[in-house]
Amino acid sequence: MTEKDGEYNSLTVVELRSLCKERGLIQKGVKKELVERLENAAATVDSSSRPILEFRARNVNASTCPFTNESVSFTLAPSSCLHLSGQSGAGKTTLSNYIAGILPPKRGKPMLRSTLGIDIEVCQWDERIPERERVGMLFQQTTLLDSLTVAGNVCVALENCPTTTKDDINNGTKNLQQKRATIKRLLETVGLDYLRDGHKRPSQLSGGMARRASLALQIAQHKHLIVLDEPFAGLDFSTAVGVAKELERIRRERGTALLLISHEPDIVDVVMGNALLDYFLYSLPLILLTFLAAGLAIAMLSSDILRRVDVTDTVLTVVQREVKPLIQMFTGDEDVSPMYTMMINMKVKGMLNKTIPPAKATLYAMGMAKLFVLEIGPLITALLLSGRIGGSYAGEVATMQSTAQNKLLLTLGVSPVAWTFVPSLLASLLASPLLTMAGTALALEIGSHVAPKYGIGDVQGYRREVWDAIFVPLRLRGVTSWSENDGWEHGGKSLLESVYSCLDLRCTFSDAYLDAMIEITTHPAFFHLIKSVTFIAIIMAVSEVSARRKSDLTPRGVPKVITTSVVVGSLLVIFADWGFSQLLLKRH
Repeated sequence: MTEKDGEYNSLTVVELRSLCKERGLIQKGVKKELVERLENAAATVDSSSRPILEFRARNVNASTCPFTNESVSFTLAPSSCLHLSGQSGAGKTTLSNYIAGILPPKRGKPMLRSTLGIDIEVCQWDERIPERERVGMLFQQTTLLDSLTVAGNVCVALENCPTTTKDDINNGTKNLQQKRATIKRLLETVGLDYLRDGHKRPSQLSGGMARRASLALQIAQHKHLIVLDEPFAGLDFSTAVGVAKELERIRRERGTALLLISHEPDIVDVVMGNALLDYFLYSLPLILLTFLAAGLAIAMLSSDILRRVDVTDTVLTVVQREVKPLIQMFTGDEDVSPMYTMMINMKVKGMLNKTIPPAKATLYAMGMAKLFVLEIGPLITALLLSGRIGGSYAGEVATMQSTAQNKLLLTLGVSPVAWTFVPSLLASLLASPLLTMAGTALALEIGSHVAPKYGIGDVQGYRREVWDAIFVPLRLRGVTSWSENDGWEHGGKSLLESVYSCLDLRCTFSDAYLDAMIEITTHPAFFHLIKSVTFIAIIMAVSEVSARRKSDLTPRGVPKVITTSVVVGSLLVIFADWGFSQLLLKRH
């Protein structure tokens, strides 16, 4: 790896083309001339300027170190341009990631020494420059946030600009025209048109336009140093010359230093803002159809079983066996009159006909309520959302990880976790309980219409039984006291005693607060909500860890991340469901 710094005059586009034609340069040669042009433009640097950065790295393990030099050292001053050249795999990008802060010093320095044999001896920034104002990065792979438009990307860079105060942000929010004007100026600075290109998504841009848009983000940040990792890779000659001109002008007019890496000699249209819409509305049909099928199947099966259950003959047999000796004892007759037997059987049948159907209806309603509210309702939703939300989120973050979008966020001073995980987690924590309740309500309502078809109960009675099974009274002393005293009424007690008794959270059957916690937690309505929230939190946490686990993830590894997230998330949800079942067994 070597460093160069020449003193040549800047070349115009025409001169570059003439030079290339004279020398018969192929594409590779073109890129080389562009690199030299940026280097040579540093002739205007004032050597007396105070350095922005002093850097020195040493080769401590020749068998693993990617570069062959004994050490790599350089100093960057304002408006300077330094070219780090070397073959692919020589460690240029690794060192630039460290300089750009993508590899934090506390974690990156030991990692570089142990894995690559690189010891970072000096990485000293000008102490007058705040950390957030130091360095930006134009990545080797054109990197924009694909959840934003071009204008939205620039807007995020502006709002997270280190030199922007909160007052500036608030004023910009109030004055959208001013913000649009700033974004328009930045896009025009890099040769893009606000009206024509500002509303486009990154996928709609050509390679040169995307590279220019990435450059606009760095300009908006007012960083003192921009690391350029293969800035001309994949660009044709004319486009590469245009990008080179913009870089040269920024260096000259803004005093921005450039670290060039090469192995060749409408606003804020954030998808995260629509995460709740995505997670809830788009998941709702899946949830409803699944619960419709599950509710219908379980209701029909339960109703058919209860209809087939007939205990009349069994009860009559027991009655005859137990009652006959009593009749013999009272009458003194060896043989019981058939009339007595017939009358007893008729009476028992009448009693059974009055009690068994309501008992079946109550059993059916309680079974449906307990099954869907306490057990399979939250579980079914969680397993569906493990793929729908967990897999979707893992794929999104993994794609950002594999396309350096998370690194871009770091260079813009935005936490990738705050950008993606926090809003997605909040949206999922709200969407999951709503989806679970919607699915459970549908399944229970299906049950009210199925049972009467089998001669079990009626719709109104079923709904009443389900309501009573879900919203059971809390067996807490404070709740009981509130009910008995009709709210805050004294009931012969002082006001303070009345308030204290109503705030007593101990159970009516125990003084232990653990029992009170179990009583509240396992209350059907609360239990339903707690399970839903816990399950989706597990799913999102697994997705987050799976997607960010590998910092060097490639697009080829994204499907594996999604699969891992869905499988591991589902298994942990099933295990958590077992834990909730054990907790439910502890309810008195």
